[in-house]
Amino acid sequence: MDQFQLQLDDEGPPIESYTVRVSRRARSVSLRVLPDLVLEVTIPQRFDRQQIPDIVREHKDWIAHAIDDARTKQEQYGDLHTQWPPVTLNLPAIEQQLAVRFGNLPADASRWRGELRGDQMILLTPGGGHQPREQVAQLISTLLKRKARQFLEPMVALHAREHGLTYRKLSVRGQRTVWGSYSSSGTLCLNYKLLFLPPQLVDYVILHELAHTRYLNHSPAFWRLLESMAPGARTLDREINSAVALVPHWLDRA
Repeated sequence: MDQFQLQLDDEGPPIESYTVRVSRRARSVSLRVLPDLVLEVTIPQRFDRQQIPDIVREHKDWIAHAIDDARTKQEQYGDLHTQWPPVTLNLPAIEQQLAVRFGNLPADASRWRGELRGDQMILLTPGGGHQPREQVAQLISTLLKRKARQFLEPMVALHAREHGLTYRKLSVRGQRTVWGSYSSSGTLCLNYKLLFLPPQLVDYVILHELAHTRYLNHSPAFWRLLESMAPGARTLDREINSAVALVPHWLDRA
């Protein structure tokens, strides 16, 4: 991911920097302001990068609004987004707080290690916590995926049995923009960052994806099924769209 600086104009919003991410799946350019107030520009492969500054300038009003919104959420959630290295990970989905502890490995260690011990996450790295955020975030992400699978696997199976729905396998990943998905091949995929959400939203995401095992669309029939399993589904769907504010922004760099 490349980082750039851009001055829009004297009257425009102050965009100190933006990052460019190339996505194989992207079909068009998209803009997103991350919780740390950095603008992320996602482009398809082989896109002409010389067009990016003009695209950013064209959307400067939207960017200004998005930055204000991100700043408000940053103030609301405080250390959750700003503290580095992390000291505590609050995981409402499983009603647990993990204390993050760093340990030292030899400077020439070729592989970092991490362990989950009860209410502690132990990260063993050369130099302790004084490492690039991306690498530390990747290690934390790996451990959280492990914990999420232990939590989500029996939960999905239970909901599926309760409602007579089936799927072929469960995958736990770290998607950037979705909480879950279901493919026609029978794979139900959930985001490990669900750990940071309250239990009722986790239930909703699971039931939403299970409803797709019967309807691979968002038709009225889909919503009727989902509403029968998760009363108030439309309201929960609106809540889930803003729940990304509950996830530490540095996990986007993992």
